[in-house]
Amino acid sequence: MEIKTVSYQRVLNLGNYESKRLEMSAGLEPEDDIHIATRDLIEIVEEKIREPIEYEVVSRIKLLETRANNLRQEISYLEEKLVELKSEQDDLTQFTGEEPGLSDIPFDQKTQPQLDEVNEDF
Repeated sequence: MEIKTVSYQRVLNLGNYESKRLEMSAGLEPEDDIHIATRDLIEIVEEKIREPIEYEVVSRIKLLETRANNLRQEISYLEEKLVELKSEQDDLTQFTGEEPGLSDIPFDQKTQPQLDEVNEDF
């Protein structure tokens, strides 16, 4: 039997339900050693499949930029809430002349039937 081509295929799991597949084939000359050709082809495929593809890098950069933007928005929102809470605290201090206690801090107040309904879920 004369072997004329050697092929090697590799599937690499990238995580997040993604993978990439690389297959290469090499034509053999009659004087080629099939074992050496196979080993060389496997080494090339294993090396090349681990090289980052440009779109993968760009995709990861875009994902990180999106996350950074979301974090900036969250920080901005929390800073606004902090300013509001400080303003409410200043208003209470001016009105009473003393620092607010725990009972003075505005919370979402629920009626007893509403609390009972929430507690039923637990």
